[in-house]
Amino acid sequence: MAAYLNVPPANLTTIATRNRGVFPTEVVHRIVDGRRALKTHGDSAMPIWGDAFSLSGGADTEKATAEKIRRLVAYVESIQQRPGD
Repeated sequence: MAAYLNVPPANLTTIATRNRGVFPTEVVHRIVDGRRALKTHGDSAMPIWGDAFSLSGGADTEKATAEKIRRLVAYVESIQQRPGD
């Protein structure tokens, strides 16, 4: 699908490399959540996952949404390229 996008998707395996070897967990969390505007993030065609994850409803919706986002961010951190990869 990447060939059909107007803007090429970011290489999510190089986030740490682009940040001097440090994975910016909180920044990535805010971007994935998407419910708070980020000046540095600019316009985004990416879904607002915080809203999408919270659609399931229930008493602990915000807690469950936060956990889903935390797991997604942890996965993105786990796929970071390391020196020598």
